[in-house]
Amino acid sequence: MALPPLSTLALWVLVGAMAGWRAESFLAPRLLHTSNRPLPRHGPGVGSVGLRDSTHPDAVPVPPPYPPGKPPPEDLVECTALSRFLTQRAAQLQLYYLEMNLDETAGTWLAEFLQPKRKDPLSPDYHGIEALPTYDSSKYVGSLLCSPELEILVRKPMGCSAGFGHGGLNSFTGEPITRRSNPYIQPRFFEYTDVIEPFKLGERLLASRAQVAREIATDLDFLREEDEAIISATGLSSNTISCYSTLPQETMDTEGTGGRSSPFRLATYDLVRQLATREALFLALAKLRKVADGAARDWLSDFSKPFLESFNSHNIWSPMGGSPTVTDQFFMALASSDEEVADAGERELRVALARDVVSSRSELVGQWQTELVQVEEEHRRWVEWAKGILALENGGSGAAEAAGDGATGTGPL
Repeated sequence: MALPPLSTLALWVLVGAMAGWRAESFLAPRLLHTSNRPLPRHGPGVGSVGLRDSTHPDAVPVPPPYPPGKPPPEDLVECTALSRFLTQRAAQLQLYYLEMNLDETAGTWLAEFLQPKRKDPLSPDYHGIEALPTYDSSKYVGSLLCSPELEILVRKPMGCSAGFGHGGLNSFTGEPITRRSNPYIQPRFFEYTDVIEPFKLGERLLASRAQVAREIATDLDFLREEDEAIISATGLSSNTISCYSTLPQETMDTEGTGGRSSPFRLATYDLVRQLATREALFLALAKLRKVADGAARDWLSDFSKPFLESFNSHNIWSPMGGSPTVTDQFFMALASSDEEVADAGERELRVALARDVVSSRSELVGQWQTELVQVEEEHRRWVEWAKGILALENGGSGAAEAAGDGATGTGPL
């Protein structure tokens, strides 16, 4: 493929040495387009990707790549937080797979997709529940499926010019001898073009999303067992409430259908438990508001504020256990019966509120398992919608080629 003139180059990716390089960032996306159809030009502000009358901090008001007035079908998973988390974990899985396949160009592009400048790119190592840059999944997936293909010129330094390798050490300074420190050797580079196909990336992301949804639906049974044990326990306290936490490591070697589990299944279960606890806290506060129990509601609201930041942030987590998880820390503090809680009435209130939150969480578990059944149909609608949009942009021709081979994005990778 002949390289375009310099005046039309879309992006230069300056990276490390030949042995190992990391793409920097895809800034100012004035990208080279390889397909025959022109880049879509949609007016800014109409149908923006991001919030719908909300103030979510991660909103990204960028014009979507699909026509105004033709947004993607809305999420069938009614719990927006659960739907967003499914999409986030699917994107993280794809970033992990791309990293394993040494496809850093596509990985860097996907990690920065729709991310605002103030936010770091999405990382597969992020252990949290609030990393999707859009309010709901339909905007993120729809934008990914309908984004135009990109041809990127990758420019890599050769030899030791990136500073990773060296030709020995300077006997005077002890510093590595590299091309950078040799004024007589000019840096050399080699170039190649790489093509990013967002629709195919989107299909693979939906395949991972469907797998994660099946795993979560199965693993929620463990959370239900934990909740039932806490609700029926006697003598509940900060020393006993975390004993009911189950980490089903021995059952997570398969997906439940004869296939292999996703690489992050156990970490995903911990995050689902964290997400369910946060949403159950909100539900318990809403129930207290309905019964006009102002004192208990205000106490629980004030008590939970310091924990909400931890619920929404990245947290250190290890599959080997060790320190209590964010969820365990919340319940241990809530059901505290330490000597510093001297008032017997407050101790009873704490335990009662802990049971209320757990009861609300058990209620959510049943709802979520029912909603997760809709994921496959949700994906089918999104893919069919995207194919229709791509067919319109192609003038009705070449839609099958642009949209892949008719894959629905719900099968295995």
